Amino acid sequence: MGPSRAGKSCLLECISGPKDIRDGLEGTITVNGQPWTKQLKQQTSYVVQDDLFYETITVCTNTDGFKNDRLGRIVQLRVVLSRNVLGLFRDKTPFHAEVGQSLVVSILMGLLYLQLDMSFSGAFFYFMANEIFAAVEIQLASLPFEITMIRREYEAGLFYLASCASVGLAYAISCLFRRANVATIMGMFILLPMLLFGGLMVNSDDTPVWINYISPIKFGSDAMMKIF
Repeated sequence: MGPSRAGKSCLLECISGPKDIRDGLEGTITVNGQPWTKQLKQQTSYVVQDDLFYETITVCTNTDGFKNDRLGRIVQLRVVLSRNVLGLFRDKTPFHAEVGQSLVVSILMGLLYLQLDMSFSGAFFYFMANEIFAAVEIQLASLPFEITMIRREYEAGLFYLASCASVGLAYAISCLFRRANVATIMGMFILLPMLLFGGLMVNSDDTPVWINYISPIKFGSDAMMKIF
């Protein structure tokens, strides 16, 4: 049918409906000798070749995943979880490193703040900063490797940004860079000022009001202070 970037997927998207044929495209499309109409998209569909981007997924699994999408979010969640678990079993070293790091840090922080009579505001600030940086670091390193798939899913209307502030910020930063190492460096460069204005290191009364609310760390630490 042709090499990569020859227009095969674009043709299928025009026929099945996700891409508007008038959106900067030229030429005509006929189906069985008849001009293409919008009514034909109800009779045509195709499965995106995610197997080209995911090493752990097969064509059969990909087809089953799209078929199960109609069954609701529970089935979609099961498919995503099974794919992630399979990826963890294929590459165990990063998984073991993350588990060990989480255990060591949790034990050290628990012993550090054990039976202290003083305020726990510093601990809450650290917990929020640790959670946000951990979530951001994963997305900064992984998204540039999957940018081709994400662009295709976004054009098909299948992809949207997560509502979580830290993950959404990581998506926005990593989409600007194709190289994972550059995205990680720039992500930390942008997040460090947010750590500074998170509410613990600098007095909020000495800074403009708006600058304190650009930091997701402030929202998380304030919420934990009110709860506990």
